[in-house]
Amino acid sequence: MDPSLLKEGRAGHWGLTGMRERARDVGGCLEFRSEPGAGTQLELIIPASVAYRSHAIRRFRLFKGKSGPNS
Repeated sequence: MDPSLLKEGRAGHWGLTGMRERARDVGGCLEFRSEPGAGTQLELIIPASVAYRSHAIRRFRLFKGKSGPNS
């Protein structure tokens, strides 16, 4: 991949930028490395507390802040 594309993304597209933002939102970091003829590597680093959070906690987080009959 072109180095400027990895750093800045493509005008009018939010794929790489959005992925970096989501990583930052959970306290992580997303980096890309690319060399001609060698391919592209992606590195995602996130806190263990996020990576190993139980499924039940993540599921109930979806309802946080929504009002309903039991709120």
